[in-house]
Amino acid sequence: MTRFPSCLRCARLVRSLLPGIVGLVLLFPVPARAEDRLEDYFRGLRERRLYSVAETQCLRRLDDPEVPLDEQVRLTIELSRTYAGRATTQTGAARDEQWRRARQVIENFVSAHPRHRLRPWLDLQAASISADQGALLAWQAELLQDRNLKEQAAATLRDALTGLATLAENLASRSSAGNGEQLPRQERQRLEAELSMRRAQAAVDFASVLQPGTERTAALEQARRLVESVDGPFVEPRLVWRGRLLRLKIARLQHDQRDFEAGVSEIRSAGPGLAVQRQVAVERARFYLDENQPDDALTSLLEHRNETGSLNDELRCLQVEALLQAAAVARSKDRQEFAEELEENARALVSVLQGAWKARAQTLLNISGEQEDYGPELAGLVRSARQAYQAGQIDEAIAGFERAAVAAVGQGRRDVAVDLAFTRASLQMQQEDYAAAATSLEELVDQTDGGPRQAEMDLLRTYCLGRLYQQQPTARRREVYSESLAAHRKEFAGSPTADEATWMLAQFEEYRQQWTRALELYSAISPEHERGPVAAVRMAAMYEKILQRVVEVEQPVRPWLVTAREELDQVIGRFPHSPERLSPEQADVAVRFARLLIAYGDDYAPADRLLERVLNSADIERREAERDERSPDPRWLELHGEAAPLRIVSLAAQGRLPEAALILNDLSAANPQALLQLLSGLARLESQIPAGQRQALGRLQLQAAKRLSERSHQLTDAEQTLLKRCRANAHALAGQLPEAIDLYEELLAASPRDRELLELLSDLLMRQSSRESVTRALQLWRQIESMSRKGTQPWLEARFHVAETLYELGRYEECRKLIGVTRLVYPELGGNELKQRYAELQEKVTAK
Repeated sequence: MTRFPSCLRCARLVRSLLPGIVGLVLLFPVPARAEDRLEDYFRGLRERRLYSVAETQCLRRLDDPEVPLDEQVRLTIELSRTYAGRATTQTGAARDEQWRRARQVIENFVSAHPRHRLRPWLDLQAASISADQGALLAWQAELLQDRNLKEQAAATLRDALTGLATLAENLASRSSAGNGEQLPRQERQRLEAELSMRRAQAAVDFASVLQPGTERTAALEQARRLVESVDGPFVEPRLVWRGRLLRLKIARLQHDQRDFEAGVSEIRSAGPGLAVQRQVAVERARFYLDENQPDDALTSLLEHRNETGSLNDELRCLQVEALLQAAAVARSKDRQEFAEELEENARALVSVLQGAWKARAQTLLNISGEQEDYGPELAGLVRSARQAYQAGQIDEAIAGFERAAVAAVGQGRRDVAVDLAFTRASLQMQQEDYAAAATSLEELVDQTDGGPRQAEMDLLRTYCLGRLYQQQPTARRREVYSESLAAHRKEFAGSPTADEATWMLAQFEEYRQQWTRALELYSAISPEHERGPVAAVRMAAMYEKILQRVVEVEQPVRPWLVTAREELDQVIGRFPHSPERLSPEQADVAVRFARLLIAYGDDYAPADRLLERVLNSADIERREAERDERSPDPRWLELHGEAAPLRIVSLAAQGRLPEAALILNDLSAANPQALLQLLSGLARLESQIPAGQRQALGRLQLQAAKRLSERSHQLTDAEQTLLKRCRANAHALAGQLPEAIDLYEELLAASPRDRELLELLSDLLMRQSSRESVTRALQLWRQIESMSRKGTQPWLEARFHVAETLYELGRYEECRKLIGVTRLVYPELGGNELKQRYAELQEKVTAK
């Protein structure tokens, strides 16, 4: 069975339609009247969609003070028409802005020149904007078969007709007043003809979106009278052709075959151009389709193709409609095979269409499929629900799909009911009504007999439970969510959704900082599953979290490190062999594994091999991006920024300083931000550099920092501050303490409450060990102590350093009292490690 296309995609349809919606009013070549050359020029630009050119030309000439006022009026009208034309090609707020501009330019000119003799032309353009908006909505409604759009179009066109009728009355009153401000007779007749034709067009558009009835009949009769009133030698050929086509459309909408055929004969005898011939072909095909005569419609389209040599997309779309209508007739006569052949031909035609007409034809195919799948009653309910969704009426759409599902159950069509109920649940999720969606999906799971569909629904139900927990993270909701995931993994173990549920549960445990449980779950996800590559990244991340925690609680690192190496070695063993590039996820695993080896295992050679592969892969990405003239994948930029400083550390730790220097030199030629990122990364890795190599590496960093300082004008203020911190760190690493201290003092003056700066500077002052520097360190540690809450780990750490500096200054009694009071009030002293340091310092000061 052809599945109903998800309504969640329908809202995007209109956006793809609008580029083809242009020229709704001014369709035909223009006469050669000299005074109309300005209008001809701008109409030609709009027909070719050169709206920016038209706008620029209008604005440029309107800015010229030498342009006569009459010409300014016509330019203002053309500018308004340009904005209105552009509105038909855009969507949402951008479209609304163009309609606003179309009105605003007219209002601004009228406000400045309220009694200008060409004011009626300005008023006509202002009144026409609503008619253009209504015509666009009517066209979209026809294109999408959308009831809500039809209602909007009808309301807009009803108001537009009222406005145009009022303008006609005002023009008649002004003409009879004889107040000296009348237009010349010929121009007034031209204005009246244009106004009548605009009113006729709006009335026809209005009738096209109405159901048969009195109002529709009256609109068509009004349009007929208005077209007939446009007569005489003053009427432009453009309006004559337009009137003939409107009469043709009126006859079609009135189902008047005699008038319709007479109109076709009249137009053909007048020798029309190609544009008019195509419009006649459109009206003929639509006439036959309205009369349910698809064979005649197809014949008329074939005749037009033979006469002109081709069909445009609108006519091809009518071919699709005729083929589908013929297929429905064939199916009603039990000619199933012939109906399928016709539908296949229709699908082939749709595949070659483009833009708005392709979307229209695809909509017709969908409707035809719904008719076949659901039958007339259900198809109507489904279409109403989908149209409510397209109009943004989500609650009504939800109710509509529920009604359709109930009707399907009443017809004994259980599978269809499940499909429709699933769509309803999807909309409830979109509305973030996760409680209702979870209930709906639970009912669907109970109604579905196994298979992948049931697993998908159960996983979505569980997802809704997770979102409910996020909205209100209670213990009960946490338990329900985790139990539902566990149950899904067990019940649907053979389904692809099982790995997805495992991923969701792993994410949940990671969110709760249950690192070991999350690690176990990430490890259970199959490498072949679409989540497999990212799950491997999270495995490595979990090992980083676990080892960090193990160090914090002073537990042995080696058992966890051995396990991490075994498991991550298996992951990396599945990577492609060098020199084939790694994927970003594989490179991420390699960087994290290398970081573990450097930080906890002092195992630099394997870490270096991993990092070299990452940097080589990043370089491949850079070269391919240059070749393809695109920006590199930002993930590779980030991975390179993490891997480069780690590799420099690994090389330095192995005594391979020339190679480390080479990487730094290569990056010195890169953009300054990349080099700054590298220096910042090295600063964070200082503790992982072997003591014997620190000074040499520090000197290398200073060289790179010096090169970067020469380009500091390319850095922002924040980046220049970071560079100064990197320079200070490099001086400290190189053993150049006075230079480092001076830079840190400058930084501290700008950020006096930066705790990290305070601690770094205090540490350097203590290392310098002069009485003056230790006294300054004491001052800084007391500041840090005052910034911390009493009894907390940071406060106890700062107080220890205060006592330590007192000891170094020979102020033993103060040191003893401080330690004694602190140990008395806070006997645990923040943990075993800090307690041991307090004890050792107390022992030293007691010996004095």
